[in-house]
Amino acid sequence: MATKRSKKLTKPAVPRPVQQPPTPQQKVPPPASRTAARGAVEVTSDSYLSKLSPEDRAKLEAQDKRMKEVLKFAEENPEAASQLLRAWLSGRK
Repeated sequence: MATKRSKKLTKPAVPRPVQQPPTPQQKVPPPASRTAARGAVEVTSDSYLSKLSPEDRAKLEAQDKRMKEVLKFAEENPEAASQLLRAWLSGRK
């Protein structure tokens, strides 16, 4: 008695499109509101800024400016930014 083998019908291999991994900018949650409630008193970040000395305020503004420049660089040059971070983390120069 002869047995019949069933031929499996295989679908032709269709390459799947490669999806780009999400960029860090896409995963960043929206900024929190500048107002936070503590008990019955509302505290805003402006109340903290008004208590800073002029020197400390200048340092904070300079740090904010540097951060904005770094983010702008990373947004405009994602490949260069990733290479820079990899080199920095691995200790290479």
